[in-house]
Amino acid sequence: MSPAEASAATLTVICVAVIAVYRILCWLLDRHIRARREERAELARWEAREKQAAADVEAARRQGEIAQLEAWLQLPNRPKNVIPHHRTEEDQ
Repeated sequence: MSPAEASAATLTVICVAVIAVYRILCWLLDRHIRARREERAELARWEAREKQAAADVEAARRQGEIAQLEAWLQLPNRPKNVIPHHRTEEDQ
């Protein structure tokens, strides 16, 4: 092999190696970018679920308050959460 052929072969091997390293780095970068994008999407979905859950809890609380007010309007003089006391002959 002549020196010109040896230098051409060396240059070819170096170019192939550089291209291979470049392709691997591009693949890794693309993988990293996709992973970050998926993480952001999952975080956005999580935050949306939390907001929806908070809204559901608030709606349930309001419904409970409305039900209590409606019950109070129907029987305004009746005390709530009172244990009835049954008098016996000994108490009298």
